[in-house]
Amino acid sequence: MEPERDLPEGWKLIRPPGETYAMIESGDYIWTGGQAGVYKIDRGKFELIEHLSLPREVDYVKALYMDREGALWIGHFNGLTVLKEDGNLILEVNEGLPDKRVNCMYEDSQGRLLVGTWGGVAIFNGQSWEAITRENGLMEDMVNVIMEDSLGGYWFGHYVAPRGGISYLRNGKWQYFSVEKGLPHNNITAFHEDTLGYVWAGMGLFERGGAVRFTYNGNEWEIAAALHKEQGLAGEKVRFIFQDHRDVYWFTSEFDGVAVFTKEALLGGGESHILTEERGLANYEVKVILQDADGVLWLGTHYGVNAIEKDALSRLP
Repeated sequence: MEPERDLPEGWKLIRPPGETYAMIESGDYIWTGGQAGVYKIDRGKFELIEHLSLPREVDYVKALYMDREGALWIGHFNGLTVLKEDGNLILEVNEGLPDKRVNCMYEDSQGRLLVGTWGGVAIFNGQSWEAITRENGLMEDMVNVIMEDSLGGYWFGHYVAPRGGISYLRNGKWQYFSVEKGLPHNNITAFHEDTLGYVWAGMGLFERGGAVRFTYNGNEWEIAAALHKEQGLAGEKVRFIFQDHRDVYWFTSEFDGVAVFTKEALLGGGESHILTEERGLANYEVKVILQDADGVLWLGTHYGVNAIEKDALSRLP
């Protein structure tokens, strides 16, 4: 058993779950998905409530989504499993997927569910599925992350380096970004549109990568700046990008912890604040972040989940 750790005041460590790829908030609970399946956490008590009993093939959970009827959609290496609100009825929804290996899920402004797989994107409108693949616009079929921006455009990040990069679709027009067009790496791990209207993309593999800031010139998106360790990142590969309720930016890394920037420091070339295991992290690799309705910040890591209470968060950076 791991010895008890001294954590900063206002920090919590919940373990299990272990390796965590996805988190969502629903009512009084935080749901996490990871290599060992799905866990339910009481977000007020910071306590693990349940490790869901699911079919054996539901492991390596990469994505979670709660629909308007209260059903939990679980995206994993063997497809989509839907757990109804009563907790008893489990459905397999794989017929409309271009590939059963699910990487991500995203609900767009029209209420449609976009599912990123190794074989393209499946879009569910509540009744039927349609697919986006290389045949109708994507650079590559393997889609690792999806985001809709405030202009109504869709960002699709691929993870098949040395090929890949970013496919962007708006109003039927495609735009593409890759290493040849200025990206630090073609493996895309994260998207985030900030409160200023910039779009950020995280990318990399092992010790290579970075983050890129895109600006819209009135006609199309263009790369405005790149971030690396010399600009304050904790490590070169960026795993996740998040902006909390204070407009503070979080850039997580593969091996080296999290770089926390104020908006002024990030855009003005100031210093970041680096969080590590020695400073409270459950693990150096933070794969996903969310902030709940009470302002608590939740960090899903390679080994455990951190919760940072609102008062403790105000002391960072």
